[in-house]
Amino acid sequence: TGILADRWPTVIYWRALYNHISTINDIMREMGSKEDDTNIRAYLAQAYALRAFDYFYLAQIYSHTYAGNEEALCVPIMPEEGNASEQGVARATTREVYAYIMENLNKAITLLEANTVEYPHKGFISTEAAYALRARINLVMNNWEAAASDVERVVETTTAEPYTIEEVST
Repeated sequence: TGILADRWPTVIYWRALYNHISTINDIMREMGSKEDDTNIRAYLAQAYALRAFDYFYLAQIYSHTYAGNEEALCVPIMPEEGNASEQGVARATTREVYAYIMENLNKAITLLEANTVEYPHKGFISTEAAYALRARINLVMNNWEAAASDVERVVETTTAEPYTIEEVST
């Protein structure tokens, strides 16, 4: 029972998500913007979607909801190059964070739609999963029509099926 013990879940989430974002930024920097390469395009799509998810999760944990708090401070947006702590990155507004989330997710969807790589299992983000995430984010932003449109897209196009009991038991 100490100060750190009371905050350990917060510290773990914050560090884990920002470490993940940092790793994604490093990987994306190494890959460059070689979107004409099929494999690079597939990995970049995953990276953009995961970075959007990480920032969405951070915003949900460490800030107010979007609607009505657009100009309130949210979480820092880590620079895509360099180290955020060394650069003294300030907190961005909720509007800026959600704009960055949507920018990343829209880029992921564009790359996923152009993707011809078949992922080996359900652990990868599909086009439908990216649309579903965008629908969830649109709900938080009170963008009802956009959320409904994204959900309709998922329902119409998905071929996904839940894991069977046999699959999850191995």
